[in-house]
Amino acid sequence: MSYPDFQFRGRYSAYVKELTTANKMHPKIFQDYYSAYLFCAIYGSLNGTMREYNPSTDDDGTEASTIRSEVFLNKSNGLYSYDAVRKIVLLFEKSRKLDFKEKIDCALRFDLPIEDSLPESLKKQSKYNENTELFNRYALGGLELIYDKLINVSSKEDLIDTMCQIRDEFRSAINMTGDM
Repeated sequence: MSYPDFQFRGRYSAYVKELTTANKMHPKIFQDYYSAYLFCAIYGSLNGTMREYNPSTDDDGTEASTIRSEVFLNKSNGLYSYDAVRKIVLLFEKSRKLDFKEKIDCALRFDLPIEDSLPESLKKQSKYNENTELFNRYALGGLELIYDKLINVSSKEDLIDTMCQIRDEFRSAINMTGDM
């Protein structure tokens, strides 16, 4: 399977650069752009928050931050793979108001990249491009939420409190109790 590069552009690029760089106010929040992309897609989905890059309002002159296709390929095994996280987000998202069977079809059965070798009947049923756009909108929405929560942190104690709040939001969203 091949993956396209993904780019955070404009203000979203500035956000991801800030959250993947340590400074005197906070350590790196995310190890790299890939980690931020996956985590933020989950966070955006759990919060029902989507954003879409709009060049007329979001372009702040920041150079794009790119996740190369090789990164997706190198991290394609395990639970922390793009494919696994993508399926989870697609199965639990609520924006399209799909019933359970439709979610299964959309996330598993018809989430097929349109490639030349794909039979014509499956190309017509493919939800891959639609699903990719949705995943990317959740990633940008989650990124904005995380950035907004962390940008005004003024002390290490505030950072810890904010990160604990985010953790608790995850716990609540997935009905998890106990230590993570």
